[in-house]
Amino acid sequence: MLKQEPSPTKPGARPRLPMTPKSRAKRLSAWIPSARRHEELLPMLKRSLTLAGHRTSLALEAEYWHALEEIARIQNVTVPVLLGRIDAERTTHNMSSAVRLAVLEYYRNRSDLADIST
Repeated sequence: MLKQEPSPTKPGARPRLPMTPKSRAKRLSAWIPSARRHEELLPMLKRSLTLAGHRTSLALEAEYWHALEEIARIQNVTVPVLLGRIDAERTTHNMSSAVRLAVLEYYRNRSDLADIST
């Protein structure tokens, strides 16, 4: 059973259970209609890696890990090398957000090139 902890922001506040991945998914699905249809996409896969000489972990949906593997294969590099490039070029503090934006940009650019060649 999860231990209840009081809210640190409000003294004397009613204790609240910490969020679990399952409760987070349930809460999201109440607000995001697509989350109800794609609950299998919500779990995050966490991987440990070294970026700029520091050990860290990165949590992303499985689809993003698959996309990173595909992009790395096309660019003939490893996923850690690709993540190092994304880390070096990112403008946001959050690495997970930087990775999602980099994947989106890659596929948008690839789509633009396909439109030009047709």
